[in-house]
Amino acid sequence: MGSNGTADTGLAKMLMPVPDPHPDVFDRQWPLRPADVDRLGRLRLDAAARHIMDMGQDHLREVGHNDTHPLWIVRRTMIDMIAPINFQDTLRLRRWCSGASSRWCEMRVRIDWRKGGLVETEAFWISFNRETQTPARMSDDFIKGLKRTTDIDRLRWKGYLKPGSREDADEVRNF
Repeated sequence: MGSNGTADTGLAKMLMPVPDPHPDVFDRQWPLRPADVDRLGRLRLDAAARHIMDMGQDHLREVGHNDTHPLWIVRRTMIDMIAPINFQDTLRLRRWCSGASSRWCEMRVRIDWRKGGLVETEAFWISFNRETQTPARMSDDFIKGLKRTTDIDRLRWKGYLKPGSREDADEVRNF
């Protein structure tokens, strides 16, 4: 964690801390299942990504916007597996908005468990219109709900990674 209480990602991006307790932080628990772990019993990266997506769907359903905003494109997901989460415990997942605009938002998900494992994530979600196949404006009441956990209301896309070349790489693997 950074000195100001935010998660230090190493990407020149400080993650918003959990606004806990807060009534608009979506908080759920479920068991870590055998399909979610590697051969050493640790939460796999692809399983963490699936949990983030499942949490988003459950959150939409919970706030009553599953029909209003059914389609989303995730432009970027940053997953920082800080401490391993091991098999045979219950995951705690908390999801909240860390930045919003009229057509997209950044959503944070923290995954942890009783024995100290921790995964910090942030994803850039774009509301999508099936007919026009373009970003769709989110409803005012949905945006109002998102903004209850953030002060950022003019969210703009910006990449976290800087382009590099093969010559700058620490290691190059040919497949």
